[in-house]
Amino acid sequence: SVLVALSAATALADARVTTVEELLAAVSSASSGDTITIAEGTYTITTAITVPAGVTIQGETGDPADVTINNATEGQLTVVMQNANAEVRDLTISNTANAGSKQDGGNVTMSDGLIENCILTGGKLKSFCANRGGVVYMTGGTISKCVIKDGTCGYGNGGTMTTCGFGGCLYLGGGLVEDSEITNGTVPRNGL
Repeated sequence: SVLVALSAATALADARVTTVEELLAAVSSASSGDTITIAEGTYTITTAITVPAGVTIQGETGDPADVTINNATEGQLTVVMQNANAEVRDLTISNTANAGSKQDGGNVTMSDGLIENCILTGGKLKSFCANRGGVVYMTGGTISKCVIKDGTCGYGNGGTMTTCGFGGCLYLGGGLVEDSEITNGTVPRNGL
């Protein structure tokens, strides 16, 4: 008989995760066509998750309020969507930290892919007059059936709003936002 050991690099096809460690390992080993399903709960990460091309990350229940990915680390995004056919569904994506001196996107940066049926909340950009997108900085891809809320852009040093910044909740430089609600963004000028 032959015993075959499978490594973490083996394609996972479909994975159900219940811990931050399992989530990060699944994302790291995922390849096109894989689906990562996240069990109900809150997952606090310390670095951004970049969704690989062709991979879907989804909440298990279909209700975005049931599964939260949060980044509470100063200066870090929560999710990066830059790959074709990458999908995120049925999650709350939050950022409770100050994005520090980042210039674009306090929570999500998106240039490709699909975010659907999600709650995108929190994100605070400061330090640069050219800050863009307190919650989402978007130059491509599609956001559909989402709530985008509670972002701040143009937040200066010492907690004082500066006179500039673009998009308290959303900076849309390209892509499509459809059937979504955008609410409670704070920005001195230029944006939603």
